[in-house]
Amino acid sequence: MTVFAAIMLMIGGILDIMRGIAEIADDDVFVAASTWARVLGVGIAGLVILSNFLSLPYYPVWSIVMIAISGFIIWALCTMRRDDTFVPFESPTSR
Repeated sequence: MTVFAAIMLMIGGILDIMRGIAEIADDDVFVAASTWARVLGVGIAGLVILSNFLSLPYYPVWSIVMIAISGFIIWALCTMRRDDTFVPFESPTSR
């Protein structure tokens, strides 16, 4: 069990280092939205809803919570408009 925990911490650390490098290298890595990513996200959230629906008799409260969260994720991925641009650290305009 200790080896598993050590490996998982190592993987988490490596992923955090990669995320930091990606953030330093290009600011738009986490802000750019592509259509294929939204479609993939909706598909995965749909599979999560299906799997939690099938486990509803065994874990009713957890399944309902996860179905609601996945439904919110699908809604959020489907309602983002193209003209909504996120500009981090935008300075206010002086008047």
